[in-house]
Amino acid sequence: MAEYKERESLFQRNNRMRWLYSEGATNAELASLYDMSTRNACRITAHPPKLDRARLLKELLPGLNALFGLEYEKHKENVDDNGVEKRPN
Repeated sequence: MAEYKERESLFQRNNRMRWLYSEGATNAELASLYDMSTRNACRITAHPPKLDRARLLKELLPGLNALFGLEYEKHKENVDDNGVEKRPN
C-alpha cells in the first residue's frame, strides 16, 4: 500500500511539473524546485512524439491487409457473388 501512495505522489508531482512547464517554468527551475537533475526534469516534461499518419499507415497496413486477406480467404467459399454469407442447408 505504501508503494501505491508513493507512486501516486510521483504521478501527481510529474503532472504538477508538466503543468508548471506549460505555464513557462524552465527545466532548470523545475529541477531546483523538486531537487532533481535538469536531465530528469527534461525527461518528465518531454512531450511524447506525435503520431505521423503516413508512418503509422506504412507500419500497420501490411499487417492489416495480411490479416483481413487471410480471413477473407478462409471464408471465401461461404460467401456468394454479392458478398452475402451463404446459409447452410
